[in-house]
Amino acid sequence: MVVGADLCNTIANVNLELLKYFSINYLTYPFSEVPQGFFETSRGLEILLKAEPLPNAHAVLRNLNGQGHRIEYITNRPKSAYFVTRRWLELNGFPAGRIVFTENPEEKANYVISRGIQLFFEDDPRVISNLNKTGALEIFVKDWQYNRSLVRQQGLKSFKRWSEFLVS
Repeated sequence: MVVGADLCNTIANVNLELLKYFSINYLTYPFSEVPQGFFETSRGLEILLKAEPLPNAHAVLRNLNGQGHRIEYITNRPKSAYFVTRRWLELNGFPAGRIVFTENPEEKANYVISRGIQLFFEDDPRVISNLNKTGALEIFVKDWQYNRSLVRQQGLKSFKRWSEFLVS
């Protein structure tokens, strides 16, 4: 089985780093406070590299990988963030996997569907909404204020902590 995982705010706490530079309203997404193209700047790339991994995200994905599942990281980060992204995954103990850069939420959802990904971890309500229309895969939504109403409306599975997936 192919397992897909978004990066920003699904496995990497980019929101926390953004708070150091912007006054973010967590109720709306995307954050209008972050300028277009910001993550292509040196400061934006630095934020992507400095972001803390969400606790236990690496353990869950390593566990899935160890069970024979292929991991793909699918992101709307700019392609210029490839090196930073690859390095961040390595430094934080995530399993090796293909990194796919998409231009927008629709392209991301279309990629996930076209690849036949059966399990996907995501936080972006726009991507989630597009994927949920198909009913073709299992979506786990990383809980943030900006996606809670969508989760309730569409009856989706959400999680607050990655440790919820660990068997003790």
